[in-house]
Amino acid sequence: MHQVDRVDVEGFWDTHNLKVQLHRDVTFFIGANGTGKTTLINLIAAILTGDFLTIERTPFKKITITLTSSETAKAPTISVVKTRKKDRASAGLSRSLCRSNGFP
Repeated sequence: MHQVDRVDVEGFWDTHNLKVQLHRDVTFFIGANGTGKTTLINLIAAILTGDFLTIERTPFKKITITLTSSETAKAPTISVVKTRKKDRASAGLSRSLCRSNGFP
């Protein structure tokens, strides 16, 4: 089974870049109300479950989730890059671009 090892978010709330290293046993997100703790957790869950509605309504440019496993030395990643509607129209894309690496 894989565990989330690291989360990198570019353009979180369109203004912040985040790099979060999660610990194997437990990770706490501590901060004042309105600083994005729940939004980040919901975004991670949305990426891992394919919740496109949450992905679409959460402001970010790119997220990369790096996974780890005690069973293998591979470190698969899941990356989602959001594009603006006008960029998708000009590029002929209908949804956010999704890419997974390292999975069999």
